[in-house]
Amino acid sequence: AGERYVDREQPYVNILDNIVIYIAPTINIDGYRYAWSTDRMWRKNRRPNTGGSFGVDLNRNYDSPAFCQVGASTNPTSNTYCGTGPLSEPETFASASFIQYLIANENLRAFMDQHTSGPLILYPWGWTNDLAPDNAALHSWGVQMEDSIFAIHGHRYEAMPVTGLYPCAGTAVDYAYLEGNNPFQVFYSTTFEGRGPGFNPAPSNILLAGQEQLPAIIDT
Repeated sequence: AGERYVDREQPYVNILDNIVIYIAPTINIDGYRYAWSTDRMWRKNRRPNTGGSFGVDLNRNYDSPAFCQVGASTNPTSNTYCGTGPLSEPETFASASFIQYLIANENLRAFMDQHTSGPLILYPWGWTNDLAPDNAALHSWGVQMEDSIFAIHGHRYEAMPVTGLYPCAGTAVDYAYLEGNNPFQVFYSTTFEGRGPGFNPAPSNILLAGQEQLPAIIDT
């Protein structure tokens, strides 16, 4: 996007001149490092738990209805351990606080989370099979991104609520939507599940995923 902005390509110029985009390369720093050094499939952070286990699943630790009751575990040894309570982890507390700040002070209107099991475009809800208040707008946005992605390399993503993959409470995408949605304008919250396949995709898919997803974000 930066190179296209420098080259004065539209719509990149118009968007970057008028919208502030915040990028967090990774929230789970210690878990990310552990995944490279020790266990490639490590999912949680590295919080020491009682009983000698480690880690909280940060994407089950955000504050949401049905916290730790849907798609999460109270067992510290589980890969989906939700923690001792909502936002118990420094990573989720810091990111949630930043989301709250941006909504209150900078009119944050969209949130995007990047995962890897794809190829899916997920939107609220995860904690319930009920439709989100803006389900029609969220689904329409997802379908537009599907088409934009397909136009790049012919790779088809599918847009659906999080529950279409599996029900889970305490996710970042639900939290951001809960905080940002209001009756006057839609808050667009989504999770890209990347190209996949699975949680350890081939390195060759990394660049392709970026090439597909960036235009989808910019175009829609």
